[in-house]
Amino acid sequence: MSCTIEQRRRAHNCADALGDAPSVVAVDVLDPDESHLDEWTVDAVVRDDGIPPGVLRELALEQMTLQSAPDRQEYSSVLATA
Repeated sequence: MSCTIEQRRRAHNCADALGDAPSVVAVDVLDPDESHLDEWTVDAVVRDDGIPPGVLRELALEQMTLQSAPDRQEYSSVLATA
């Protein structure tokens, strides 16, 4: 398990930016001990079917890696690791 200050910073910056996106219902940052992915993880819930371009843009800007996540009924889940 690798945990760096840079990965933590990227995850928190991404979560802050996603929190301002109109399609994002909720966003959380999980540290490597909390995440089943063993990495700094951004867990977001979006209203749209699929992942909106604005959300993908924020993930790309912070060099996050998109992970597979199950959908939550009428919402889509977004998991990304730093």
